[in-house]
Amino acid sequence: MQLENWEELLDDFCNSMMSAGFSEHTIKSYYTDLKQFFTFTTIIDQDNVDNYLMHMSSKGISPTSLNRFLSSFRKFCTFLEKNGYRLPIMELSGFKTGFKVPEVILKQDADVLLTLPEDNASQIRDKALIWFLLGTGTRISEALSLTIEDIDFANGSCQVLGKGNKKRTVYIPSKALKLLTRYIKEFNIKEGPLFVNLKGGPLTDRGARYILQKTSVRYGLRELLHPHMLRHTFATHLLEEGANLREIQELLGHSSLRSTQIYTHVSPAMVKEAIEAMRKEAGKSI
Repeated sequence: MQLENWEELLDDFCNSMMSAGFSEHTIKSYYTDLKQFFTFTTIIDQDNVDNYLMHMSSKGISPTSLNRFLSSFRKFCTFLEKNGYRLPIMELSGFKTGFKVPEVILKQDADVLLTLPEDNASQIRDKALIWFLLGTGTRISEALSLTIEDIDFANGSCQVLGKGNKKRTVYIPSKALKLLTRYIKEFNIKEGPLFVNLKGGPLTDRGARYILQKTSVRYGLRELLHPHMLRHTFATHLLEEGANLREIQELLGHSSLRSTQIYTHVSPAMVKEAIEAMRKEAGKSI
C-alpha cells in the first residue's frame, strides 16, 4: 500500500500518542524510527518491511534497535487501521536477542573435510554425506528423508521437504554430486532412502551424528562436527560471496527472515577462516 501522505499521518500519530499520555522521549523515538522507514520507502507491505530490515541490519543496526522499530511500526499500523486504512497482512514478529553466534567450520578443519579419504565404502558414504550437507545447507532431517528418486542428477538438484511440509529446490554442487553418484554406485542403491547405513537400512539421525563425531575424532578436527555447523558454514559462505538475506532465506528454507538474520552477526574474520580452504580447493562448488 502506497502511503504518500505519510508525513501528515505521522504527525497525527504522534499527536494521538501525546493525547494518550506517552512521554516526549517515547514519541520522539517512534517518530525517528518511522521517519527513517518512510524515507527508505513509502510502500507498506511485507517485502518493503523486510527489505528495510535487511538494509538496517547490513549497516550494523542491532536486533534490539530493529525490535524497537518493529514496535513503533506495529503501533503505527494499528493507528492506520483505526483510521480506516486497510493494510496487507504482514509478519512483524521481532528478532531474537542474546542468541549464540552460529558455529562455522574452522579453516584447519575445512582442509581436512576437503581431503577425506575414499578408500572403502564406509569412507565414501561418510564423505558423501558431509559434502552433501556442506554443499546444500539442508537440515539433517531433510537430507535423511530424501530418496534416490528425489535426486535430479541431470540438473544437479533435488526437492527437499522442510519445516511446515514446505518443499523447496536444493542445488547440489558438482563435486558433491559426483561423490554422491560414486557412493550410490558403491552401495548399489536402486530405490528408497538416499543415505543408508552399512547394512543397507535408512541412516538415522543418530547414525548421521555419529558419523560426524567419528570423523571429528578420527581426523583430529579442532571442533566436533554437528549437522547445523555444516548448515551454518553453507549460509555464511553464501553471505561472504555476496548473496542477500532473501536468497539465503529461500535456500535454507527459513519461513521467516528473522531466522536468517543471525548470519549478519557472524564475525567476518570467522567466516573468512572457515571458507578460505574451501575456495582454494574447490572454488565455488562447495
